[in-house]
Amino acid sequence: MRDGIFTMKLKASGFLLAFPALYLLMEGTRINPGTLLALIVLAVAGLLVIWQVSGSKDKLPSTGDSSTAPIDPMHELALRFPSFSKGEGVLSFAQEGEDLVLCRLLQGFSKGFFVDVGAHHPSRFSNTYKFYLNGWRGLNIEPCPGTKALFDQVRPRDINLELGIGTESGSLTYHRFNEPALNTFDPEVALGREKQRPGEWHLLETVQIPVRPLSQVLEVYLPKDTKISFLTIDTEGFELQVLKSNDWEKFRPEFILSETFLEKIEQVTEIPEYQLLKSKNYSLIGKTHRTLFFRDQREAAKSDPTANQSNAI
Repeated sequence: MRDGIFTMKLKASGFLLAFPALYLLMEGTRINPGTLLALIVLAVAGLLVIWQVSGSKDKLPSTGDSSTAPIDPMHELALRFPSFSKGEGVLSFAQEGEDLVLCRLLQGFSKGFFVDVGAHHPSRFSNTYKFYLNGWRGLNIEPCPGTKALFDQVRPRDINLELGIGTESGSLTYHRFNEPALNTFDPEVALGREKQRPGEWHLLETVQIPVRPLSQVLEVYLPKDTKISFLTIDTEGFELQVLKSNDWEKFRPEFILSETFLEKIEQVTEIPEYQLLKSKNYSLIGKTHRTLFFRDQREAAKSDPTANQSNAI
């Protein structure tokens, strides 16, 4: 059904481009050369869209668990027209364009390795999918039951784990919502979600999910001698616990993205995530509405000896 609706929309776009132009051409009305050329281009473009969609053999992977968010149209577009996803600055899969900011920060990196904690979905709201499409690989960690199978189908080059990250090994209560992007281990955040949009967002269930410290997961699953180019954390209020669970002497991503509920930017130095990363010699270098960007000052100093003095926030 999902595939059919999106295909119908693409076909409709092709018809809208092609047939008005073909009608005018067949009418034989006297048309100046410039208009004639434009009509021919529109007709050809429309027919190409119809042909490409109708002849596509791509099959989208099944989403499996019905509670898992479906593959969004941008992912489907990337599958049908792979070149569309390759253009720098053209396409963003992230919620607030975080992947485009990362492209700017990592412009000297042709390939690299990422770690995505709270990966949510292979493409929807993903800070890493654009990099995957361009040859990168990484480690995706998502506790929502049923998501590993989807990640394995859509992103087979990646290492995909279905577990949570916490300060200690064990299990924690996981709150699952009708909107999977809201799922969380934080009971206060879960309660606030239902109050925020009553009738629209509601809790489906609570389940016990195994959790492990990030340092233990990286010890086991990070490929040997692999440098982490960036770590992105989106765990709906559980970001501090993820950060606390890492071994910062052993595993130091050059860039870190951490979701925040901070409303006022002038209060950024007061939040514990900032204070922890500052103590680990990371500096805040950017912010979108809900995401903070940090850089390892040890790495920054290698390329710019003045970075510690001029860019530290």
